[in-house]
Amino acid sequence: MIRREDIQKVLEAGVQAPSGSNSQPWRFVVRDGKTVEIIALPEKDHPILNYRYRGTWIAHGALIENITVAARSLGFEPTIELFPEGKRPNLTARLTFSARPIADVSLAEAVFARATNRKNYGPEPLPAALLEELKREAASVGHAELKIMNDPRAVQALAPAVAVNEILMLEDKAVHKLFFEEIVWNKEELEKRHEGLYLPTMELPLPSRLGLRLCRSWGFMNILNHLGFARIIAKQNAAVYGAGGAVGVIVVPDDDKAFLWAGRVMERVWLTLTAHGYQMHLITGIFFFHQKMLSGDPGSFSAEHQRLVKEAYRKVAERFKIEKGELIALYFRLGRAAPPSATSPKQPPVVEWEP
Repeated sequence: MIRREDIQKVLEAGVQAPSGSNSQPWRFVVRDGKTVEIIALPEKDHPILNYRYRGTWIAHGALIENITVAARSLGFEPTIELFPEGKRPNLTARLTFSARPIADVSLAEAVFARATNRKNYGPEPLPAALLEELKREAASVGHAELKIMNDPRAVQALAPAVAVNEILMLEDKAVHKLFFEEIVWNKEELEKRHEGLYLPTMELPLPSRLGLRLCRSWGFMNILNHLGFARIIAKQNAAVYGAGGAVGVIVVPDDDKAFLWAGRVMERVWLTLTAHGYQMHLITGIFFFHQKMLSGDPGSFSAEHQRLVKEAYRKVAERFKIEKGELIALYFRLGRAAPPSATSPKQPPVVEWEP
């Protein structure tokens, strides 16, 4: 049996994990003083990007990795059962803790220091030693493959493809509506909602922040789009996405459970980068849109938007040499940058304690 305060500490570390628009789609049940059940709340997650709940599974993978790191730092080892009961599909995992001979505190501080950073990154590639460490850490988790292109020219070449996300966000009415519903405009609203995309984390200059408020109106946005506004924004964002020394992907088979492993690998890599003073920024939109289209469901996207997504995915997949039967689960840029202007706070874990 583990002390209640230690389990509480482990779960508080767990919920520092990233999730779509900071939705934090989870709750916990603690049984027998040593077993934690993780319950998914996919209804809290981004409905358009959350294809087959895969966005939720990525977030839960990161959550489990944080819990693992925190538990080991306190001298415990979790035995992890994924999706242990078929009749309870929202029961993501059951973790049973036992004593660990030697505590591992190597990444514990990074759990609370990790943050999304959307600023410009420096052009320097990652040091070879750090690249090797990232590969080892990813392999230690397993079941998902990490690929990194450590070349500023590759970063610049791929930037316009991933910036297609901005075109869809501003030109598709359904995506536009959801995006603006998820923006948290100020601290007062943040204190009420405790989730959403907090505006200061977007790292926009003041004119862009003011313009964003005007773009909340779909009618106004539609007029601007006829003047090519979304394409201009995508080009501007591509300049940010292309400013860096490295980009990476996490590759999985086309299987729902594999996305949970992608989340674990992502978080392990992110924590390692954080521990070394590096930053990371996920750019996921087109990769989830592409999965939905592969299933034969184009959603609200026009034929032109479908073409843009498929072409963008093809360019990234070709650069990273993605094999048939594999999917890019996550795309991210990584490098050195000034600290983020703001971070999104996490809610305390919602825990049900049972005897």
